[in-house]
Amino acid sequence: MPDEINFFDLASLLKIKPDTTMERFGGMLNSSYFDGANIAATLSQKKLISFNTALPGQSIITITETGKQLIDEANTKANIDFDHLDLAIITQVSNGKTTPADIGAGVNVRPRDLAMHLFKLSQQDFVTYEFRSGAVSVMLTEKGFKQVKAGMPVKPKPQVQPTMAAPGATAAGAMTAGAAPTQEELLAQDQAMMEGVQMPVEGDQTAATAGASASPESVEQKIKESKGAKTRNMAITVAIIVIILVLGLAFWAGYI
Repeated sequence: MPDEINFFDLASLLKIKPDTTMERFGGMLNSSYFDGANIAATLSQKKLISFNTALPGQSIITITETGKQLIDEANTKANIDFDHLDLAIITQVSNGKTTPADIGAGVNVRPRDLAMHLFKLSQQDFVTYEFRSGAVSVMLTEKGFKQVKAGMPVKPKPQVQPTMAAPGATAAGAMTAGAAPTQEELLAQDQAMMEGVQMPVEGDQTAATAGASASPESVEQKIKESKGAKTRNMAITVAIIVIILVLGLAFWAGYI
Protein backbone atom coordinates (compact mmCIF):
# COMPACT_ATOMS: atom_id res chain seq x y z
CA MET A 1 0.00 0.00 0.00
CA PRO A 2 1.25 3.50 -0.71
CA ASP A 3 2.75 5.36 2.23
CA GLU A 4 0.76 8.53 1.51
CA ILE A 5 -2.34 6.91 3.01
CA ASN A 6 -3.22 8.82 6.19
CA PHE A 7 -5.64 8.61 9.07
CA PHE A 8 -8.26 10.72 7.30
CA ASP A 9 -8.31 8.18 4.46
CA LEU A 10 -8.72 5.26 6.87
CA ALA A 11 -11.40 6.98 8.95
CA SER A 12 -13.34 7.96 5.82
CA LEU A 13 -13.08 4.46 4.42
CA LEU A 14 -14.58 3.01 7.61
CA LYS A 15 -17.70 5.13 7.08
CA ILE A 16 -18.55 3.41 3.80
CA LYS A 17 -21.28 0.77 3.92
CA PRO A 18 -22.52 -1.59 1.17
CA ASP A 19 -25.31 0.85 0.27
CA THR A 20 -23.30 4.07 0.52
CA THR A 21 -23.78 6.39 -2.46
CA MET A 22 -21.87 9.42 -3.64
CA GLU A 23 -24.87 11.62 -2.92
CA ARG A 24 -24.97 10.55 0.76
CA PHE A 25 -21.23 10.28 1.42
CA GLY A 26 -20.72 13.93 2.37
CA GLY A 27 -23.46 13.82 4.99
CA MET A 28 -21.97 10.66 6.53
CA LEU A 29 -18.77 12.65 7.12
CA ASN A 30 -20.66 15.62 8.59
CA SER A 31 -19.56 17.59 5.54
CA SER A 32 -21.09 19.10 2.44
CA TYR A 33 -21.81 17.25 -0.75
CA PHE A 34 -18.82 18.90 -2.43
CA ASP A 35 -16.48 17.98 0.45
CA GLY A 36 -17.73 14.40 0.25
CA ALA A 37 -17.11 14.35 -3.51
CA ASN A 38 -13.55 15.59 -3.04
CA ILE A 39 -12.85 13.00 -0.33
CA ALA A 40 -14.27 10.22 -2.50
CA ALA A 41 -12.14 11.36 -5.43
CA THR A 42 -9.02 11.21 -3.22
CA LEU A 43 -9.89 7.71 -2.01
CA SER A 44 -10.47 6.59 -5.59
CA GLN A 45 -7.12 8.05 -6.67
CA LYS A 46 -5.43 5.98 -3.95
CA LYS A 47 -7.30 2.90 -5.25
CA LEU A 48 -9.19 2.43 -1.98
CA ILE A 49 -12.70 2.74 -3.50
CA SER A 50 -14.39 2.49 -6.86
CA PHE A 51 -17.69 3.83 -8.27
CA ASN A 52 -20.51 1.89 -9.83
CA THR A 53 -22.61 4.38 -11.73
CA ALA A 54 -26.00 3.27 -12.99
CA LEU A 55 -27.75 6.06 -14.87
CA PRO A 56 -30.15 7.54 -14.10
CA GLY A 57 -29.68 6.10 -10.57
CA GLN A 58 -27.21 7.04 -7.85
CA SER A 59 -23.50 6.18 -7.82
CA ILE A 60 -22.67 3.33 -5.43
CA ILE A 61 -19.29 3.51 -3.62
CA THR A 62 -17.52 0.16 -3.34
CA ILE A 63 -14.41 -0.60 -1.27
CA THR A 64 -11.67 -2.19 -3.40
CA GLU A 65 -9.43 -5.10 -2.37
CA THR A 66 -6.71 -2.57 -1.50
CA GLY A 67 -9.16 -0.77 0.77
CA LYS A 68 -10.24 -4.02 2.42
CA GLN A 69 -6.61 -4.93 3.07
CA LEU A 70 -6.06 -1.56 4.71
CA ILE A 71 -9.06 -2.09 7.01
CA ASP A 72 -7.93 -5.63 7.87
CA GLU A 73 -4.44 -4.41 8.73
CA ALA A 74 -5.86 -1.67 10.96
CA ASN A 75 -8.11 -4.12 12.80
CA THR A 76 -5.19 -6.50 13.36
CA LYS A 77 -2.89 -3.81 14.74
CA ALA A 78 -5.67 -2.48 16.95
CA ASN A 79 -5.16 -5.51 19.22
CA ILE A 80 -1.48 -4.74 19.89
CA ASP A 81 -0.61 -3.56 23.41
CA PHE A 82 -0.14 0.11 24.24
CA ASP A 83 3.44 1.19 23.38
CA HIS A 84 5.76 4.21 23.57
CA LEU A 85 4.61 5.64 20.22
CA ASP A 86 1.02 5.53 21.47
CA LEU A 87 2.09 7.46 24.57
CA ALA A 88 3.88 10.05 22.41
CA ILE A 89 0.76 10.46 20.24
CA ILE A 90 -1.68 11.02 23.10
CA THR A 91 0.86 13.38 24.68
CA GLN A 92 0.77 15.48 21.50
CA VAL A 93 -3.04 15.49 21.66
CA SER A 94 -2.94 16.58 25.30
CA ASN A 95 -0.73 19.50 24.26
CA GLY A 96 -3.47 20.80 21.96
CA LYS A 97 -2.64 19.14 18.62
CA THR A 98 -5.87 17.78 17.22
CA THR A 99 -5.30 17.26 13.48
CA PRO A 100 -3.45 14.17 12.22
CA ALA A 101 -1.02 16.43 10.31
CA ASP A 102 0.00 18.31 13.48
CA ILE A 103 0.23 15.12 15.53
CA GLY A 104 2.35 13.44 12.86
CA ALA A 105 4.73 16.42 12.77
CA GLY A 106 5.15 16.18 16.54
CA VAL A 107 6.04 12.48 16.63
CA ASN A 108 7.81 12.42 13.24
CA VAL A 109 6.38 9.17 11.82
CA ARG A 110 4.92 8.26 8.44
CA PRO A 111 1.25 9.18 7.87
CA ARG A 112 0.33 5.54 7.31
CA ASP A 113 1.96 4.43 10.59
CA LEU A 114 0.27 7.30 12.41
CA ALA A 115 -3.06 6.20 10.92
CA MET A 116 -2.66 2.69 12.33
CA HIS A 117 -1.79 3.96 15.81
CA LEU A 118 -4.58 6.54 15.90
CA PHE A 119 -7.08 3.86 14.91
CA LYS A 120 -5.70 1.53 17.59
CA LEU A 121 -5.95 4.29 20.21
CA SER A 122 -9.55 4.95 19.21
CA GLN A 123 -10.42 1.25 19.42
CA GLN A 124 -8.79 0.99 22.86
CA ASP A 125 -10.66 4.13 24.03
CA PHE A 126 -7.63 6.39 24.51
CA VAL A 127 -8.81 8.91 21.87
CA THR A 128 -11.91 9.70 19.88
CA TYR A 129 -12.33 11.58 16.60
CA GLU A 130 -15.02 13.37 14.62
CA PHE A 131 -15.52 14.67 11.09
CA ARG A 132 -16.45 18.27 10.42
CA SER A 133 -16.37 20.28 7.17
CA GLY A 134 -14.13 17.87 5.29
CA ALA A 135 -11.60 17.45 8.14
CA VAL A 136 -11.10 15.13 11.11
CA SER A 137 -10.33 16.19 14.68
CA VAL A 138 -8.74 13.95 17.37
CA MET A 139 -9.50 14.35 21.09
CA LEU A 140 -8.45 12.55 24.28
CA THR A 141 -10.86 10.45 26.27
CA GLU A 142 -10.78 10.31 30.06
CA LYS A 143 -8.80 7.08 29.82
CA GLY A 144 -6.30 8.74 27.49
CA PHE A 145 -5.95 11.75 29.79
CA LYS A 146 -5.18 9.49 32.76
CA GLN A 147 -2.69 7.52 30.67
CA VAL A 148 -0.79 10.70 29.76
CA LYS A 149 -0.44 11.51 33.46
CA ALA A 150 0.57 7.95 34.40
CA GLY A 151 3.05 7.39 31.55
CA MET A 152 3.83 3.89 30.32
CA PRO A 153 1.98 1.11 32.18
CA VAL A 154 4.22 -1.11 34.29
CA LYS A 155 4.01 -4.76 33.31
CA PRO A 156 4.31 -7.26 36.19
CA LYS A 157 7.37 -9.49 36.09
CA PRO A 158 6.59 -13.16 35.55
CA GLN A 159 7.19 -15.28 38.65
CA VAL A 160 9.27 -18.45 38.16
CA GLN A 161 8.17 -21.31 40.35
CA PRO A 162 11.19 -23.29 41.71
CA THR A 163 11.12 -27.03 41.11
CA MET A 164 12.20 -29.62 43.66
CA ALA A 165 15.18 -31.80 42.81
CA ALA A 166 14.33 -35.46 42.24
CA PRO A 167 15.26 -37.87 45.11
CA GLY A 168 18.61 -39.54 44.59
CA ALA A 169 19.89 -36.87 42.21
CA THR A 170 23.66 -36.37 42.43
CA ALA A 171 25.50 -33.05 42.29
CA ALA A 172 26.61 -33.77 38.75
CA GLY A 173 23.06 -34.51 37.64
CA ALA A 174 21.25 -31.83 39.68
CA MET A 175 18.75 -29.83 37.68
CA THR A 176 18.55 -26.07 37.74
CA ALA A 177 15.25 -24.54 38.94
CA GLY A 178 12.64 -24.45 36.22
CA ALA A 179 14.70 -26.53 33.69
CA ALA A 180 13.44 -29.87 32.40
CA PRO A 181 15.85 -32.84 32.93
CA THR A 182 17.70 -34.02 29.88
CA GLN A 183 18.02 -37.66 28.88
CA GLU A 184 21.66 -37.70 30.04
CA GLU A 185 20.66 -36.41 33.50
CA LEU A 186 17.95 -39.06 33.86
CA LEU A 187 20.43 -41.81 32.91
CA ALA A 188 22.97 -40.45 35.39
CA GLN A 189 20.34 -40.48 38.17
CA ASP A 190 19.35 -44.08 37.38
CA GLN A 191 23.01 -45.14 37.41
CA ALA A 192 23.59 -43.44 40.75
CA MET A 193 20.57 -45.17 42.30
CA MET A 194 21.68 -48.58 40.96
CA GLU A 195 25.19 -48.13 42.36
CA GLY A 196 23.77 -47.24 45.80
CA VAL A 197 21.85 -50.58 46.10
CA GLN A 198 23.88 -53.40 47.82
CA MET A 199 23.03 -57.00 46.90
CA PRO A 200 22.95 -59.46 49.85
CA VAL A 201 26.05 -61.73 50.06
CA GLU A 202 26.07 -65.06 51.96
CA GLY A 203 27.92 -64.76 55.31
CA ASP A 204 28.07 -60.97 55.11
CA GLN A 205 26.09 -59.23 57.84
CA THR A 206 25.22 -55.62 57.01
CA ALA A 207 24.01 -52.89 59.29
CA ALA A 208 20.53 -53.26 57.89
CA THR A 209 20.30 -57.03 58.69
CA ALA A 210 22.00 -56.54 62.07
CA GLY A 211 19.42 -53.97 63.09
CA ALA A 212 16.41 -55.82 61.66
CA SER A 213 13.71 -56.79 64.13
CA ALA A 214 13.33 -60.50 65.07
CA SER A 215 10.43 -62.51 63.78
CA PRO A 216 7.63 -63.71 66.15
CA GLU A 217 8.89 -67.36 65.85
CA SER A 218 12.39 -66.47 67.03
CA VAL A 219 11.03 -64.50 69.98
CA GLU A 220 8.87 -67.44 71.07
CA GLN A 221 11.86 -69.80 70.77
CA LYS A 222 13.97 -67.55 72.99
CA ILE A 223 11.21 -67.43 75.61
CA LYS A 224 11.06 -71.27 75.66
CA GLU A 225 14.84 -71.55 76.01
CA SER A 226 14.79 -69.06 78.89
CA LYS A 227 12.09 -71.06 80.75
CA GLY A 228 13.98 -74.32 80.20
CA ALA A 229 17.16 -72.84 81.63
CA LYS A 230 15.34 -71.67 84.78
CA THR A 231 13.80 -75.15 85.26
CA ARG A 232 17.22 -76.85 85.00
CA ASN A 233 18.73 -74.43 87.48
CA MET A 234 15.94 -75.11 90.01
CA ALA A 235 16.36 -78.91 89.61
CA ILE A 236 20.09 -78.70 90.25
CA THR A 237 19.51 -76.54 93.34
CA VAL A 238 16.96 -79.04 94.78
CA ALA A 239 19.31 -81.96 94.11
CA ILE A 240 22.16 -80.24 95.97
CA ILE A 241 19.89 -79.49 98.95
CA VAL A 242 18.74 -83.16 99.08
CA ILE A 243 22.34 -84.41 98.99
CA ILE A 244 23.30 -82.05 101.82
CA LEU A 245 20.36 -83.25 103.96
CA VAL A 246 21.18 -86.94 103.33
CA LEU A 247 24.82 -86.41 104.29
CA GLY A 248 23.78 -84.51 107.42
CA LEU A 249 21.45 -87.25 108.59
CA ALA A 250 24.06 -89.92 107.96
CA PHE A 251 26.64 -88.01 109.93
CA TRP A 252 24.20 -87.48 112.77
CA ALA A 253 23.32 -91.20 112.92
CA GLY A 254 26.95 -92.15 113.05
CA TYR A 255 27.19 -93.78 109.71
CA ILE A 256 29.89 -91.42 108.75
